[in-house]
Amino acid sequence: MFMEIAEIISAGQDIPAEKWEQLFATEGYRILDWKPARLESVKKNMLIAFSPARTAERDSILSAKIPLQDAAYFDRIMILNFTDMLKHWNELKNFRRTYDFAGMEAKSIRKLKNFLLDPVDSLIVFPSVAIVCADPEARSKSKGIVIDLNVMYKDPDGIIKLMAHEMFHSYRRHFENSDFIQSSPVITELDNLQNEGIADMIDKGDDLTLLFKQIGYPDEIAVMYKETFENTSAMLAEFDRITVSYLDGKIGEEELSVKIKGYFPFGGHPNGYFITRMLQRHGLRGEVIENFVNPVAFLRTYNKAAEKEGIHVFSPRFMNYMARQESKYLIHSPE
Repeated sequence: MFMEIAEIISAGQDIPAEKWEQLFATEGYRILDWKPARLESVKKNMLIAFSPARTAERDSILSAKIPLQDAAYFDRIMILNFTDMLKHWNELKNFRRTYDFAGMEAKSIRKLKNFLLDPVDSLIVFPSVAIVCADPEARSKSKGIVIDLNVMYKDPDGIIKLMAHEMFHSYRRHFENSDFIQSSPVITELDNLQNEGIADMIDKGDDLTLLFKQIGYPDEIAVMYKETFENTSAMLAEFDRITVSYLDGKIGEEELSVKIKGYFPFGGHPNGYFITRMLQRHGLRGEVIENFVNPVAFLRTYNKAAEKEGIHVFSPRFMNYMARQESKYLIHSPE
């Protein structure tokens, strides 16, 4: 339906309202469950990207320097993805007709099992997968996984690893203690850091800049991602400082939440991956996998390696707080 609408727009014709309704009723968009305003952005961006009469507007948006925090950046990334699709439109249409999810299932499961300790096979479920055309992303949602068509076309082998990455999140969900994770905004952020850091061990390589360029993000995003990755120690030090200021009564719980909610950019991926890569270098991969669902144990392992690396080590005050939360909510707490 997306490609049909795009071709109608490219021909300079109007799109009936029912066509848009049909598009957003397709499986991919239903799984995404985006709010009406975001779906309206998809519609707007398709019109800008594919309409011959809006070339100047499109070029202006793509050449503009828009801050990452600006809501308009979402539009720019999507338009960039749509215009990139035009470069190999016929190949995409053929790929869409012939892709084989069944063939990738066994490979993805084998890849995932390399990152699990005594895996419970019954909990490893190849998810419902839907194709969507939006920004160059893959997303794991409660009802399945949604992958951008252009991303899948550009890196079919990478999709095998990406499936394993997303299946890890689904597998881990069976073991998570939601009361513990939600007991403190500090725990919530660190749990996400651990979750994404381990998952990124499955599908991320050494060249993070190349990864972003391959899936269609502009250079400045790749640079910002790499800078965030390299700035992990300083960011963790500030996270430690903010938390301790709360523990010392210098800021209240509400201010703590405001300061650290979404503290780690890019969904925690670059900082989480920095940690897991460091832990692997220090031969601690086994500990990471063994404690895959306990962010407090994850930080203890981090501190071991961080001390050797000469980077930020979480303070005793911070770690004592984490240990108290752990002993309160988790059954198997260290002595």
